[in-house]
Amino acid sequence: MPKVFVVGVGMVRVDRHYDKGFAELVAEAAARAYDDTKGARPQAIVVGNMMSSSLYQQDSLGALVAE
Repeated sequence: MPKVFVVGVGMVRVDRHYDKGFAELVAEAAARAYDDTKGARPQAIVVGNMMSSSLYQQDSLGALVAE
């Protein structure tokens, strides 16, 4: 089994973000994760969200983030 390393993590503060859309929240979290990598080039990106199924009727965030 290959070794796997988490080289960067980024998340947005849990709060009421009524002034931001999904893309803005993803961009903010992605920028923080990229800054956390300290120059490492990731081979994969994992995206998670607690409410996407309820709020956006979207169970697969990867498709939205890839846009």
